[in-house]
Amino acid sequence: MKRGTLALAIATMASLAAGAARAGVYDLVADFPDHQGGSGFYAYGYDGTTYRPLDEHPAAAYAFVGRDASLWYVPYVSMDYIGDNPNTGYVAMHPSQWTWVVGHDPDRLPPPENAILAWQAGSDGFASLVGEFRKPSYLSCGATVCDGVHVYVRKNGAVLWETDLTTRAGSAVSFDLASVPVKAGDMLYFGVSARGNDQWDETFVKGSITTAPVPEPETWALMSAGLGMLGALSRRRRPGA
Repeated sequence: MKRGTLALAIATMASLAAGAARAGVYDLVADFPDHQGGSGFYAYGYDGTTYRPLDEHPAAAYAFVGRDASLWYVPYVSMDYIGDNPNTGYVAMHPSQWTWVVGHDPDRLPPPENAILAWQAGSDGFASLVGEFRKPSYLSCGATVCDGVHVYVRKNGAVLWETDLTTRAGSAVSFDLASVPVKAGDMLYFGVSARGNDQWDETFVKGSITTAPVPEPETWALMSAGLGMLGALSRRRRPGA
C-alpha cells in the first residue's frame, strides 16, 4: 500500500511539473509573419511615441513606400531582404533613412522612426528571449556615415536590454533574457534605431521566444499536496519513526 501511494504521489508530481513546464516556441525568422499578427508578430515604425504598422510590400516584407516607389521610405522589416548585403537566416531591419529622403520628397513623409519587429503575448506566463543583432560589413563607407545603430529589446515601455553596434566589420551582439513575466496582450519589441547618421543602418536579427504558462492555483494546490504526501512518506520510512 505504501509503495502504491508513493508511486501515485511521484506520478502526480511528474504530471503537474510537466504541465507547468509546457512551452511554446516562436522563432523570429521561421515564424516571420506573412501578414500583420501572424504567429503573434507585427512590424512597426516607431517615432518615440506611436507604433505605426508597416505596409506589406510585398508579403514577408514590411515598409512604408511613398508616391515614388524608387525612393525608400524606410523603416523596413523584411525576410525578402531589400538592401545590398543579404544575410540568410536573419530578419533584415532598417530604421528611417529620414535625412536622405526628406531632401528628395518631403511631402507626407512620416517622422524619423525605429524599425521594430514585435511579438504579442497571447496569455499570462513567462517568456525567455535568446538571439542576436548583427551588422553587415560596409567597408567602403566612412566612419562618419557608418556610425552604427542602437539595438534593444523592450517589454511595453520598459527596456529589457540595449546596446550600440558601431563597427563596420560585421559584428554581432547577443541577448539572453530568461523568464520575463508577461501578461496577455503585452508587447515585446526588437528594435533598431539610428545613432547619428541614418544611412547604411541595415541590421539583422534572429532569435526565439520561449513561453511557459503560469500554473493555475489548482495546480499549485495539487503540487503542494503532492509534496506533503512525499514528506509524510519520507518521515514514515525513517528508522525509528
